[in-house]
Amino acid sequence: QATAVQKAEDLHSLSGKLLALFPAGTSNADLPNVKTYAKPNIWTDTDNFKAVVAKLPGLEQGLTDAVKKGEKPMILAAIGNLGKNGCGACHSTYRAKMPQQ
Repeated sequence: QATAVQKAEDLHSLSGKLLALFPAGTSNADLPNVKTYAKPNIWTDTDNFKAVVAKLPGLEQGLTDAVKKGEKPMILAAIGNLGKNGCGACHSTYRAKMPQQ
């Protein structure tokens, strides 16, 4: 459980850094010869992108709290919520599909 708590806290610490990872001009359309899966709509739909990123800390805190309590149903619900409304909301809209390897 201590490792799970640490990993949840690590994830939580990353969300504040996300916006800086996507400077203008770094989409897959801008850099066709570079492995970037960022779609150009990150910069044309910036307000929504920022709104999704702004939700992450609360969703991640929910996961951290659930892991600390150690209650499996609560953890699964928090993972589902984070996956759907956090990571998934961003990836499904702003991330191009990775090629199958």
